[in-house]
Amino acid sequence: MPARLALAVMAWFGFINLYMVRINLSVIIVAMVRRNTTVATAPPCLSNYNSTHGSSGEHERFNTDEEGEMDWDETIQGLILAGFFYGYVVSQIPGGRMAELYGTRWVFGGCILAGGVCALLSPVAARAHYGAFIALRIVQGIFQGVSWPAMHSCISHWIPPLERPRITPEELKYIEETLQRSGTNTSRSVKLPLKSILRSMPVWAIIVASAGNTWGLTVFLAKLPTYMKNILGFTITEEMEVLQNGFLSALPFLLRYMGAIIWSSLGDWLTKRGFLSICASRRIFSAIALWGPAVMVLGVAHSGCNWQATVILICLALFCNGAVTASIIVNHTDIAPNFSGEALNKNWF
Repeated sequence: MPARLALAVMAWFGFINLYMVRINLSVIIVAMVRRNTTVATAPPCLSNYNSTHGSSGEHERFNTDEEGEMDWDETIQGLILAGFFYGYVVSQIPGGRMAELYGTRWVFGGCILAGGVCALLSPVAARAHYGAFIALRIVQGIFQGVSWPAMHSCISHWIPPLERPRITPEELKYIEETLQRSGTNTSRSVKLPLKSILRSMPVWAIIVASAGNTWGLTVFLAKLPTYMKNILGFTITEEMEVLQNGFLSALPFLLRYMGAIIWSSLGDWLTKRGFLSICASRRIFSAIALWGPAVMVLGVAHSGCNWQATVILICLALFCNGAVTASIIVNHTDIAPNFSGEALNKNWF
């Protein structure tokens, strides 16, 4: 197997693991907690759903007796969900630099292992005290914060040729020539030009775009299942409702994955055929990735209790956001291949 393909496969499985560990709480917290007694007993859109589907009772789809065991109010739930990201932001800068100095294998592999251990300890911490659970989520975020900067450091070097004996002579020649043309240095001892990075307008442009993208995506990842339950009325207790909430919460991200493949393939095709320069391609797909979801979310705000329209708009929003793979995510390797890990972590920091 070509080394580049092996890298892609391992990175793919690694990020699947990381995101499962990161996002699982956003789904299961819906079943873990009891509904806040200070808010309405039934979701605002539940009666609308029942009338549309011929149901007579407001609680036909929502039974408060089937609520979870944790008596956490909305504030505690928010702190628990946010705890991961409190830790995540801390390790961005050191994570990227560690990968540039010591290699992605240990940094990326270590964050996967540590994140999994924290996930195993989560039920114990949650039942002990919500404070312990928040602390564990922060620790988990610290470990996983190094993941993207570390992987970008690896991608920018596209596998140091001398470290992979599986590389064929043809692949070795291609990698070395490509790295030389892009100005990439395979040495890990390159001095970090921090002042130049901080003064670079392209870096700051990517920082602004990345901040908006990351904030929006995080809101969807953390709160979409809760929105499905507390507003639209899709619970996660009965078998059918588990399928409804789980499927409808996952569908937008499936569309985002499909969009990522479609947009990135289209971007490569347009640049290879000479229809767009790399710079123009990055700008166009950045606009699609950021403004597309913004327009769709405005539509969600005006769709009321029409759950079908809401789900469709959210799916379209994340499908458009998949264009980050042809723009924001790869911008760092365009402008600073030797320091893409460091540039990326500053964007997310």
